[in-house]
Amino acid sequence: MGGFNIGDEYLGKVKKWGYWRDAAVRIEGYAALACQLRFFLDWNYAAKAHQLDFEPRYFPDMPAAEQQLSPGMPVQIVSGGPDTYWNPIKEAYLKLINCATETVYLQTPYFIPDESVRDALRIAALSGLDVRVMIPNRPDHPFVYWASLSYVGQLLDSGVKAYSYDNGFLHAKTIVADETAASVGSANWDVRSFGLNFETNVLM
Repeated sequence: MGGFNIGDEYLGKVKKWGYWRDAAVRIEGYAALACQLRFFLDWNYAAKAHQLDFEPRYFPDMPAAEQQLSPGMPVQIVSGGPDTYWNPIKEAYLKLINCATETVYLQTPYFIPDESVRDALRIAALSGLDVRVMIPNRPDHPFVYWASLSYVGQLLDSGVKAYSYDNGFLHAKTIVADETAASVGSANWDVRSFGLNFETNVLM
């Protein structure tokens, strides 16, 4: 689960971008079945004529011995898109920001948040939290890049710290709150990812 797509640039093989900084996590256990379910739902939404059946072989029970082998880490799969009434990924981001008591660190290639997210980051910084936003220092989409700079600039007066990633292109979509809770996934910090695009994140 993460930001990687399929293409040479995501392997750092495109000279224009150089090193491609991304983030992903490998999920095992029952949480992986939630990812499988999301794949089926997205596929069936897009491929009307070639629907996948929710057969038990795609959603196997986990042996009891395997369940007890390692308790692992609690995770929640959070998805959103045009088939979702609410904006669960944006709401998860807001929950992480609002519950933080010390630090909020986030990375995104596209930072075009709506007013509620901007307010949450600003309030966190004004409350004394260490709030940091990192975006790439080079644009893959120039208009989006300049918009990202504009929105980051609006937060500086409240104490939010801004950083640019200089070692290639930053494509990671992450947030870490208080070094205790985090989200990694496909959703950017922009209004398209919040409500229009199909996105999936894992909260840990």
